[in-house]
Amino acid sequence: MVRSGAKKWIFIFGFLIISLLGPGSRSNAAAGRAVSPENKTAVVCRDAHDFVTVGIRLVHAPFHFQKTEWLKAGAVAGTTGLLFLADETIRRLALNHQNTTNDALFNVDQFYGNGITAAAVLGLYGAGYLFRNERMRLAGLHAAEAVTYAGTMTVALKILFGRRRPYGGKSNLFFKPFQIKDVYNSLPSGHATVAFAVSTVMAKSGHNPYWKIFWYSMAGMVAASRIYHNRHWASDVFLGAAIGYATGSFVMHF
Repeated sequence: MVRSGAKKWIFIFGFLIISLLGPGSRSNAAAGRAVSPENKTAVVCRDAHDFVTVGIRLVHAPFHFQKTEWLKAGAVAGTTGLLFLADETIRRLALNHQNTTNDALFNVDQFYGNGITAAAVLGLYGAGYLFRNERMRLAGLHAAEAVTYAGTMTVALKILFGRRRPYGGKSNLFFKPFQIKDVYNSLPSGHATVAFAVSTVMAKSGHNPYWKIFWYSMAGMVAASRIYHNRHWASDVFLGAAIGYATGSFVMHF
């Protein structure tokens, strides 16, 4: 069962998508064109080709990095390393401020950054396809691309690093590489990755500053929630957020 609080947030999530990416925003060409079965098939084939092509380009991207890209990657790695020094302090701070009010505030990770988000992304693409809303369909497609490829990178790194989650022990420096057990899948945060991947795509799909603030705030709340619930260290969520943001940005600039 989905908690009542989560249901409210899901309603808001869906309402914002429909209102800001809904029928009123579709292109004139899409609005006035009857879509035949052949055209529908062509759209799906084109989107599938885009999905695969983005993945291939993403894999090749590091081999074509310029100085700026390497500096950004180094900054992410360096910041992640520096956060290791503050991980335990941030964890204690979060645990010392747990109360009913904060429990409700940081409940966002129960519906955003997980399977519900994946379902919403697929639903967005499906709605855009059915209602011939190109902007909505492309937002769903790009979000699906970002989630798939950012998620794949994150899962691979989780297994490679094998970092123990905070609830598994007090030390943030315990690693057991090449493990599939959840307790050793702390770095990077999957929820933060997915949340920032989707939020980046959604934010870049519109021009309204409040729209952008909403999506990045949602992703930030998910990252904070993972620390609050003792599921991740601060360095975990930072790296996950960076992966999600970078992948979402790559997809949108492809």
